[in-house]
Amino acid sequence: MKKIVQYYHNMRIGSKLKFWFLFITLLPTTVLGFLNFRMSVDAAYDRYSSMLLTDLHLISESVQEEMRTAELCAIRISSNREVQKILQHSGQESAYLTAEFALQKILYGYDYTSVLHSVYVFDAEENCYSNYTSPDSRGVRQMLQDCGGHIPASHMGIWAAPYTLSGELVIPYIHAIFDYENEEYIGTVVVNYSQESLERITRLYADAAGEILIVNQNDSVISAWDHTLCAKNMQEVLNVPVPREGDGSETCRVNGQKQYVVYFNSADGRWQYIAAVERNTVLSSGTSVVAIAVAMTLLCACGGVLLAIIISASITDPLKKLASRMNDMSGDNLDPAFEPRYQDEIGQLVRSFNAMTVRLNDSINEMLEAKEKQRQAEYMALTVQINPHFLYNTLSTIIYLNDMGCREEVDAVAAALSGLFRISISRGQEMITVQQELEHVRCYLEIQKIRYRDQFDYSIDVDPEISQCLVIKLILQPLAENALYHGIRSSAKTEHIRITAQADGEFIRFEVRDTGDGITEDEIFEINRYIRMPQTPDGTHGIGLRNVNERIRIACGQDCGVFLEKEGRETVAVAVVRRQEKNDEKSHSDL
Repeated sequence: MKKIVQYYHNMRIGSKLKFWFLFITLLPTTVLGFLNFRMSVDAAYDRYSSMLLTDLHLISESVQEEMRTAELCAIRISSNREVQKILQHSGQESAYLTAEFALQKILYGYDYTSVLHSVYVFDAEENCYSNYTSPDSRGVRQMLQDCGGHIPASHMGIWAAPYTLSGELVIPYIHAIFDYENEEYIGTVVVNYSQESLERITRLYADAAGEILIVNQNDSVISAWDHTLCAKNMQEVLNVPVPREGDGSETCRVNGQKQYVVYFNSADGRWQYIAAVERNTVLSSGTSVVAIAVAMTLLCACGGVLLAIIISASITDPLKKLASRMNDMSGDNLDPAFEPRYQDEIGQLVRSFNAMTVRLNDSINEMLEAKEKQRQAEYMALTVQINPHFLYNTLSTIIYLNDMGCREEVDAVAAALSGLFRISISRGQEMITVQQELEHVRCYLEIQKIRYRDQFDYSIDVDPEISQCLVIKLILQPLAENALYHGIRSSAKTEHIRITAQADGEFIRFEVRDTGDGITEDEIFEINRYIRMPQTPDGTHGIGLRNVNERIRIACGQDCGVFLEKEGRETVAVAVVRRQEKNDEKSHSDL
């Protein structure tokens, strides 16, 4: 709350005036518009609820009449004395064919309507009899197994979930058959009602709905225009519980879309009829009232803005001129260019501001100059810190070869040392080409290869596209030295060092790989942590990798630097620098 109050007090005077004018104008208009919108939405919901309930009542009457046809058919078959006698003796192998012929004759004798798909009768031994030309007894048996405990054990039948039979979606009515003398269970009759016929009825009477669902007593959807919803649980489809008595409405999601749902339950509680329509369709019927409310709100807003601008301008224009001049000075331009015309309080404020900008400009220039000198000093200190390291190792190699009497190799080392320091000096330039940097590390590796008597070999690969790009000098030699001393020197066989330079977007990626396994992953983790420490820690670590990392970050930014990786046996030292094209050939000519 304090932040809001502070923000309000920091607002410009003109903004405060406009805010209060708009608030006073828009508040009552918005309230009235909202009330009109709610009234129109409620009216739309009531209108759709009434229409959908009327449709559901008509559908209920027609559907129950059709369902009674299937139920009466099942009852007539189950109570037929001839059917019961046949089923009592059908379990005997010799009587099966006789029973099949007799039952088919009886079933063909019934007058079936066009809405019934087929009739199947099963005896106690699960033998199947049907009036269907090509009976699919396996599909019916699977349906009965899926029903499980829902198969009726009394004279009352049930409507089960839809299933596909002979390529057609049907709704089964299951009724048990009992012996009329001892009430012993002797079989089951299944009357399959065509779901297409049921869907035809719902589409005939549904004028406003986008989807009609019919749900049985087990909460299974037995009919839907979207056939993927058939046989699903009702709560799974609507994601909300729907009462099993009376009628009403709910708002829920069907197939991921917001729907307005109206439901109606039959008097016997066996059937539930649900009509769904998209919520946007209901709301669109009240768009005219909403449009009027929006138009009134916008009209009042425009009037309030215009009135606020006129009144606030008369108060704030003199102050805006001063604020504009001060904003011009808030950027990089700190030279005062506005002189006050009057000697009042505003004039005194402007003179004080002008004096402050002069002092601030001088202070910034002094700070930038000192920062640049400090950066150059840090960079030169790191560069100088590396040169004695190179010289010490190389002179040790020359002394060793001289003691061994290897004059030709001494000459080769001296030539390589000359080339190494020629590139290191590079006429005092901080930047050299990638090609020169690779030549520098090649000279170093030639010296070490002579010293260690071919204990290793090396290769250098460079992308020709970046060979003339500029990088800071002396970044690869410490990486090669690390590979030599920690990865290869202790190996008993000839190892290999591979140096690559490749373009990587706005960066150049150098890699120094060695096949020695002298560094473990734990040691690599500690070295990387040591390299990235903000302050130089105490210890016996060398200056090579850390100094290269610091020099790269000073020259190229914090997103560049050095790190180590482990790829199988190979240890990879990576140096990432920012790519810089060689625009000035004279300043960076080949040495």
